[in-house]
Amino acid sequence: MKKLGWLSAALFFAVIAAAGTVPRYLVTGDDPSRLEKRAEQELKHFYKLIYGRDLVVIPESQSAGKPAVYLGRTKFAAENKVDFASFDQEEWLLKTSGDSLIVAGGRPAGTLYGVYRMLEKLGVAFLTPDETVIPKPGSDFPVFDERRKPAFVGRVIYDGIPRLLMRGKYGKNRASQWASPEVIDAYLSWRLRSRINGSTSQALPPYYVGKIYNLCHWPEWHTMSLYVNPKLYDTHPEYFAMDREGRRVKPRSFTMRGDVCMSSPEVRKVALASLREMIRRNRAAKSPEEWSVVYDVTRLDDTPEFCQCPACRKISEYDGSDTGLLVDFSNYLARNIRKEYPDVIIRIQGHATHGRKLPNKIIPEKNILFRLCDTFSTRDPFRPIEKAKNPEAISYFETWTKFGTPHVKMLWDYWNLGGSYFQPPRVESVFDALKPDFLYFLRHGINALFIEASMDAYSPQNFMMLNYFVACRLMVDPEEDPEALARLFIRHYYGEKAAPVMYEYFRLIREGVAKDPQKPSSSQVSEWQFATPDFMLGLYKAFTRAAETSSPRHARRIRSELITPIWSVLVRWPNYEKTFTAAGIGREQLVEECRKYVHDHIRRFPCEKPEKGDKLFEDKFRNAAFLPVLPPRFKDIPTFDLRVATFADFHPSRGIRSMIVDDPDSPQGRAVKSAHPDPACHGVNKIMPGKHRFRTTGFYMSSGGKKIGLVLKKVPQDEKYHWYRIPGKIVLDVKSNFWGHGWGINARVNHWYKLTYGDPKDNTWEQIWFSAKFTGPAYVSGSKKDNAIYVDTVVAVRHDGAPQKENRAKPK
Repeated sequence: MKKLGWLSAALFFAVIAAAGTVPRYLVTGDDPSRLEKRAEQELKHFYKLIYGRDLVVIPESQSAGKPAVYLGRTKFAAENKVDFASFDQEEWLLKTSGDSLIVAGGRPAGTLYGVYRMLEKLGVAFLTPDETVIPKPGSDFPVFDERRKPAFVGRVIYDGIPRLLMRGKYGKNRASQWASPEVIDAYLSWRLRSRINGSTSQALPPYYVGKIYNLCHWPEWHTMSLYVNPKLYDTHPEYFAMDREGRRVKPRSFTMRGDVCMSSPEVRKVALASLREMIRRNRAAKSPEEWSVVYDVTRLDDTPEFCQCPACRKISEYDGSDTGLLVDFSNYLARNIRKEYPDVIIRIQGHATHGRKLPNKIIPEKNILFRLCDTFSTRDPFRPIEKAKNPEAISYFETWTKFGTPHVKMLWDYWNLGGSYFQPPRVESVFDALKPDFLYFLRHGINALFIEASMDAYSPQNFMMLNYFVACRLMVDPEEDPEALARLFIRHYYGEKAAPVMYEYFRLIREGVAKDPQKPSSSQVSEWQFATPDFMLGLYKAFTRAAETSSPRHARRIRSELITPIWSVLVRWPNYEKTFTAAGIGREQLVEECRKYVHDHIRRFPCEKPEKGDKLFEDKFRNAAFLPVLPPRFKDIPTFDLRVATFADFHPSRGIRSMIVDDPDSPQGRAVKSAHPDPACHGVNKIMPGKHRFRTTGFYMSSGGKKIGLVLKKVPQDEKYHWYRIPGKIVLDVKSNFWGHGWGINARVNHWYKLTYGDPKDNTWEQIWFSAKFTGPAYVSGSKKDNAIYVDTVVAVRHDGAPQKENRAKPK
């Protein structure tokens, strides 16, 4: 392993030249704003940490001839020809004059940002909420001569951390608190110092929000229900979207699965009235400089199609796109609200999955702002846009950005997401796409970013906090060197002793991602080819040794980086068992280590009720920790030729009444239960509602765009589990699913995939079996139970020597 030439923070952030003595005094301008007062506090706090002494605050009348920092709107700055009126809202100036320094900027945030820029030039680095780099002071003070503003006007990373800090039911603008006020302040201060200028949590309002993200409503996206409340469906179903069967459909929730009839004159009047009232309330409660000017009018989440009524279809067909219908509806709001509030901007979403096409004939009003939304289900976030094998992404960006200012300037982008998209966990990194993509966005006129990049709460994506730190720096100054920033982070976050090995594996992971031939997306990723048994064993040993020789603070962070590799190995244990057991590392040892490291990881943000996090972790960890009961019929099949999925691998959805339940009938003890309350969703071999026309008793294994399936035309009448075999064989790949009853029963089995050198036999499975039971009168005559389908076990067998004849269990 190569030794790394580590740059000190002070050397890396060295500035132009030494100016002489370090200023000892602080002069502030008259009538400072809220953020300028904070700028003073921040400067004094970090100045003392760096130089070991206080900045002495003096009035400007006593400052002549003294080396001082002149902060904000001072007379000294004006005498040096600083024109405060010429600054943008977040623009700053750092200018040396003799032995003094002017730090000034626009309002509200320019002076504060100037302080942060000055501190970074001195060597301060705001790595994470619990780690800030404080450099050793030099004897001289540098010369400053800089007037700049952040490259991106809007900068938001949805990191998911508020979910860990605040838990419980939301009350009025707040949530039940877990973390202490000190911990919450550390998080919000880190976001501010990182120059994040937007919000991601109603429960944790930021200390500063930039104008482009200063929305007065919540939610801030998927907002249509704010304008046309779903409760109106009870009296006015005609206000809501019509499906392809001619039915008006009520939204499933306030933010999901539903739409309005955008062509309806009455709907437009209701929406305009709601918008007017929202603006009126905001302007009555706030001062003019705090007024919101951007109002989001976007469709609800997970809504696949626009209204299909004749009037809406006529508008879409006239324009040649569904986006035309959205623009036509939004234009009505924009035109009318501009008469009363000429400063108000209506933000809509040019979505990459529905409403993908540009409007052709219906031109957006001048106060319409498009926010593009990346195709998270297809776009590769791991490689730069211009290098990834994904021409659709380039076509999408370059087609939409032809609109130009003011219509397109914002983007909702995605990284490798946590939660259900990171199950099972994978060792990976998006780091090498950050700078190239940011520069690409800027070249194409996108100057505001909302990056959805939530860190998984219990199996954190590797080096994710490093990615946040580097991305925040690049959104301010995309010309910074990400590699140097990464080295700085690793050295200070993991400690001097561990830094070389942590950086080496950081490099190897990135190298492996870059070379992998797969076409991943933010929503679906296979196991990476570099994650071989030898690689994962080497990483495990190296990180374990690094933690053992580090301080407790650094060791906890290194062990947090071990969680995902261990979890990944456990889920795919048949692939790794031989290598790990040969090294004397057993499965039980890894399970206990993973539990301990997650236990400590949950407590990295001290909170009142960490045991709730422990419970949520155990629910997720079941697919790694649970040892399935092997059905007797498969007991003689070698482990290599057998794969088993149980309740631990299923992904239930409350929206379609699918859940994991205790079940004493199952040898596994638990099962997935699909029990939608709509009777039309039940019965033997019936077509379920919806455009996909799923069969109620259809079960499938799909992989690589191919599937094999079994549709049961009769079911046992004893309401007990029976085994069924799906006819045919299938070659599994890294995006494989077992599913049935629509999507009510859905198990991701991509962890069955074996890393291979190209032999299709390695992933060819001759038999797919599943154990299911059927309850309720729709399936069993006279039953008093819920209409439901249960599946507790799915088994794949590699060879075709059937262990037994299929049990088709005829009704009694």
